Amino acid sequence: MNAHEEDLRAWLTTFVADVLDIGTEEVDPGAPWESLGVDSAMTLVLVADLSVVLGRTVQPIEVLSNPTIDAVVEHLVTVEAVGGERS
Repeated sequence: MNAHEEDLRAWLTTFVADVLDIGTEEVDPGAPWESLGVDSAMTLVLVADLSVVLGRTVQPIEVLSNPTIDAVVEHLVTVEAVGGERS
């Protein structure tokens, strides 16, 4: 696992913790979004903020089709490795 993966995982974990008003230690990056309390409205905010962080447009399907923080991190790192679109 590289530093970029760790940074993304930490960012996503902190985002979820902040929105849900819980500690980051309470967020399991391997838990499904639903069990973390992430709903569709929160997903849209997450996608918008993540787009800013990554400097490219992140589509909602990129989060919705990856059911955990770990899965989203793996997807995003893979997309960037193959030259994902930059906005």
